[in-house]
Amino acid sequence: MLETEELGVSILQDLHQQRQSLLHANDTVFLLLKVPYRLHLLTGKFEGKDERKRLMRKGGRKNK
Repeated sequence: MLETEELGVSILQDLHQQRQSLLHANDTVFLLLKVPYRLHLLTGKFEGKDERKRLMRKGGRKNK
Protein backbone atom coordinates (compact mmCIF):
# COMPACT_ATOMS: atom_id res chain seq x y z
CA MET A 1 0.00 0.00 0.00
CA LEU A 2 2.85 2.41 0.82
CA GLU A 3 4.45 1.82 -2.59
CA THR A 4 1.19 2.77 -4.31
CA GLU A 5 0.95 5.98 -2.31
CA GLU A 6 4.58 6.87 -3.06
CA LEU A 7 3.97 6.23 -6.76
CA GLY A 8 0.88 8.45 -6.64
CA VAL A 9 2.82 11.27 -4.98
CA SER A 10 5.59 10.92 -7.56
CA ILE A 11 3.09 11.09 -10.43
CA LEU A 12 1.42 14.17 -8.96
CA GLN A 13 4.80 15.88 -8.57
CA ASP A 14 5.66 15.09 -12.20
CA LEU A 15 2.30 16.42 -13.38
CA HIS A 16 2.79 19.61 -11.38
CA GLN A 17 6.22 20.15 -12.94
CA GLN A 18 4.80 19.56 -16.43
CA ARG A 19 2.02 22.06 -15.73
CA GLN A 20 4.54 24.66 -14.60
CA SER A 21 6.60 24.10 -17.75
CA LEU A 22 3.53 24.48 -19.98
CA LEU A 23 2.43 27.66 -18.20
CA HIS A 24 5.89 29.15 -18.64
CA ALA A 25 5.94 28.20 -22.34
CA ASN A 26 2.49 29.72 -22.80
CA ASP A 27 3.59 32.98 -21.17
CA THR A 28 6.70 33.08 -23.38
CA VAL A 29 4.73 32.54 -26.59
CA PHE A 30 2.18 35.17 -25.60
CA LEU A 31 4.96 37.67 -24.92
CA LEU A 32 6.67 36.92 -28.24
CA LEU A 33 3.41 37.51 -30.10
CA LYS A 34 2.52 40.65 -28.18
CA VAL A 35 5.84 42.53 -28.34
CA PRO A 36 6.08 42.88 -32.17
CA TYR A 37 2.51 44.19 -32.28
CA ARG A 38 3.30 46.86 -29.70
CA LEU A 39 6.52 47.80 -31.50
CA HIS A 40 4.53 48.38 -34.66
CA LEU A 41 2.20 50.70 -32.74
CA LEU A 42 5.11 52.68 -31.32
CA THR A 43 6.91 53.08 -34.65
CA GLY A 44 3.77 54.05 -36.56
CA LYS A 45 4.25 51.23 -39.04
CA PHE A 46 1.04 49.53 -38.02
CA GLU A 47 -1.21 48.95 -41.03
CA GLY A 48 -4.57 48.33 -39.33
CA LYS A 49 -6.53 45.50 -37.77
CA ASP A 50 -5.79 43.08 -40.63
CA GLU A 51 -2.08 43.62 -40.04
CA ARG A 52 -2.58 42.91 -36.35
CA LYS A 53 -4.31 39.62 -37.15
CA ARG A 54 -1.47 38.69 -39.50
CA LEU A 55 1.12 39.59 -36.88
CA MET A 56 -0.62 37.51 -34.24
CA ARG A 57 -0.73 34.50 -36.60
CA LYS A 58 2.86 34.84 -37.81
CA GLY A 59 4.45 35.85 -34.52
CA GLY A 60 5.27 39.31 -35.81
CA ARG A 61 7.40 38.28 -38.79
CA LYS A 62 6.92 40.16 -42.04
CA ASN A 63 6.54 38.18 -45.24
CA LYS A 64 9.10 39.10 -47.90
